[in-house]
Amino acid sequence: MSLSALLPKYLFGLRKDVKDNVHYVDDVTIVYPAGHNIVIYWTDSKTQKFVPGNLESEDITAITLSPNKRFLAMAERAEKGMITIFDLQTLKRRKVLVSVDTGSKEIVSLAFSPDTKLLAAQGGPGEWNLVVWSWEKAKQVAVIKASNQMSSPIHQPGNCKRLWDSQRGRQHCLQMLPTGGWSNEAAAQRPPQA
Repeated sequence: MSLSALLPKYLFGLRKDVKDNVHYVDDVTIVYPAGHNIVIYWTDSKTQKFVPGNLESEDITAITLSPNKRFLAMAERAEKGMITIFDLQTLKRRKVLVSVDTGSKEIVSLAFSPDTKLLAAQGGPGEWNLVVWSWEKAKQVAVIKASNQMSSPIHQPGNCKRLWDSQRGRQHCLQMLPTGGWSNEAAAQRPPQA
């Protein structure tokens, strides 16, 4: 006797509490969270595919699309905040990243570097630490202790070693040092143009 699984054909709705919850992959493909899933929707054929959240997690908290539109990172609330990176061409999981250094059960914001090699993850309530990953190697390259919540981290176009954060109307520049550490200097410069 074989057991057949129920597979959804359509998921309706949009998670408005997920940070950066809608991304356009191309002219006809939209990616967004619905329930504990990521929906890939093709507007031309009106079809959907689904990427489920991890069973160990409670909720999806943020998503981001890589600049080359090939990878999707999904942050989830769990015992330790986790990030899953998917290849949008194959819909397979490429990496699962977990860190205690975020100082929180959740990741509240994500940002890929312009070359897609680094991923910045902003931890949530608790310590609000910013963790920068070389995600293909599953290696943390920096942990920046924050005194309070930062807004969305932004990688500076053309320079994947600089991060900007607009916090309380000010710009802060996080510069990677030659030693591999980071300096957190207040910057009077304008933020990068997206």
